[in-house]
Amino acid sequence: MVVLSNHTVLIIADDLTGAADSTTAFARQGFRTRVIADVSNWSHADIANYDVVAFNTGTRNLPQSESTGIVVSLARQLAALNPRLILKKIDSTFRGQVLPETLAILNELGLERTVIISAHPSQKRTVSKGGIFVDGIPLRDTSFARQPSPPPRDIPSAVRDAFDDVLIFNGLSTDKLPENPPAGVYLPDVSQEEDLTRIARWIIAQGNRILPVGSAGLAHAFARFLVPPIRARKKPQKTASSGRKTLLIVIGSTQPEISGQIQMLKSTRQGVVVVEAANGNLSEEDIASLDQSIIVMRIVRGTTVVTRREAASNLAETTHHLMDRLPIAHLVTVGGDTSWSILDRLGIAGFDIAAQDLVGFPRGETMYNGHPLTYIAKPAAFSKSSIFASMADELLPR
Repeated sequence: MVVLSNHTVLIIADDLTGAADSTTAFARQGFRTRVIADVSNWSHADIANYDVVAFNTGTRNLPQSESTGIVVSLARQLAALNPRLILKKIDSTFRGQVLPETLAILNELGLERTVIISAHPSQKRTVSKGGIFVDGIPLRDTSFARQPSPPPRDIPSAVRDAFDDVLIFNGLSTDKLPENPPAGVYLPDVSQEEDLTRIARWIIAQGNRILPVGSAGLAHAFARFLVPPIRARKKPQKTASSGRKTLLIVIGSTQPEISGQIQMLKSTRQGVVVVEAANGNLSEEDIASLDQSIIVMRIVRGTTVVTRREAASNLAETTHHLMDRLPIAHLVTVGGDTSWSILDRLGIAGFDIAAQDLVGFPRGETMYNGHPLTYIAKPAAFSKSSIFASMADELLPR
């Protein structure tokens, strides 16, 4: 029988990069932290002795009928572990099945209160009167509103439609949060990190009566004042070097800014090769020719039409071939769907989060084929042009 640790925070995230991002601040504070890459493939033994665990449900792009079933099942399992806090992590631009999943979790946990905060001020995501702003621009006027499945144009109205007869407390100042909050949905204004800290303290003071739903910014706010158990406060041990020196960056996104990030890497480092994987595929000849220390594999459109899922599966299979043939010490995957597909194909069910991040991104630590592997799950957007160059400099110092 496995004796479970007293988990401090258990996080439900709808994609892999979000799950990893929500844990970084906890790891820096000394919490033992882990990410479960696939909610259908974990056991109590996998999370024993971890203080903070983030679970990737993989539901961001699923239909509502599928996504709610997955999160309800997970919420039921997590509630049985009696953590200090269950947090639902969402995208800062409200992508995914945010409201249906939140309502499903509330019903499963028997809660009548939730606070929904997509704001992440350090990433220039703020909220005012229920409206989301990206670098000061209303979300509805940005490229995020032109995606195939755009976020709702009016969050309070969307909440009203999803929750039916419920009180909505919109535009609250964070210094006026009620001591005895009535049942309902809280949408406070957030323009700075201190707002998130006040909200996190308020939620903790209410015990387990409020379901917190927020971006990684809210998760980081909890980490700022929650105290890790004494046993967790130890100096992290350095992973023994395996002698492997290759960095593999796998890009499953077609975001235009990525081209500039690749160009910056090529202009600042020697030994860089960029290969284009048509619909996620590389030929055996192309794979056999790769021997550089930094390999960037980027998906491009092929001559035939494939679905998004098929392309991700192809890219994962190609990554598997590269991982088995080359001395890969560090793996960076770009894009939530890409990241999950690759880890699933590699058989990596989860990874620890190191106390020291990698230029602001969570540094995962795991094993592959008996060798230590540094793993970084990077979102497709929100990065400087120097991001790949900075990662290479830290992972493979010159």
